Amino acid sequence: MAIRELETGRIELWTSFLHEITDPALLAKYKDLLTADELSQQVRFHFERDQHRYLVTRALARVVLSKYCKVRPEDWSFCKGSHGKPAIADEHAELAGGLSFNISHTQGLVMIGVTREASLGIDVENLQRQKPALGIAESFFAKPEVDALREIDEDSEQQRRFFEYWTLKESYIKAIGLGLSTPLDQFHFSFPSPRTVQLTLHQNTADSSPFWFAQFQPASDYIAAMCIQNGSPRDPILTNTRIIPLGDESSMPMPILRSTSGCG
Repeated sequence: MAIRELETGRIELWTSFLHEITDPALLAKYKDLLTADELSQQVRFHFERDQHRYLVTRALARVVLSKYCKVRPEDWSFCKGSHGKPAIADEHAELAGGLSFNISHTQGLVMIGVTREASLGIDVENLQRQKPALGIAESFFAKPEVDALREIDEDSEQQRRFFEYWTLKESYIKAIGLGLSTPLDQFHFSFPSPRTVQLTLHQNTADSSPFWFAQFQPASDYIAAMCIQNGSPRDPILTNTRIIPLGDESSMPMPILRSTSGCG
């Protein structure tokens, strides 16, 4: 299989819908790709749907990363940063050539983003999941975000705005590699216009300018966000592919709902 080119400044997303991946023979092939530790982790999940999601997620990561360098899907080794962010292990670093990735999953969908020479964070959420939006926001979000949510009277619109904030926040803390050790009320997002997003970092935090955000909707029931540390004055190039690992692939249009302007 030819190695897929991926120049710096390009982000490629790969999206799998779990309801499309049920063939027992294909799932057996996925298990053949996983390590003994991964297989052991899979069976620890109590519900079959969670075992299924875990299996597809691990297979997706291995299959997609092998498109970019000469490492077989079953040969990949991964490590975790001090705050749990998965990364390619050092033994594959030279072959990977600066390749980095991030994975997110939610009810019914798994997504992986791949880029080079940059730290990437992505998050996707199912909009049909019912969460006490205002209650969670009041406990964890920054005051400007909570105030903005309180101004929304319609429950469905408030719920959507909550997930818009949530995915952006998750993508940011995943990009910087600190996870939930970064308090969610120490930065906030705002939307200066319908198609733009702005990050504001509070006191004693770093400059927000190196980060580029995009928010998009991979399907009608989902909202997703992506953050990349962008040292270029140009916005990244973003593509999306619908994939069944070891099966069909097709280009999947994914209009950006809002993003930061070119920053650097």
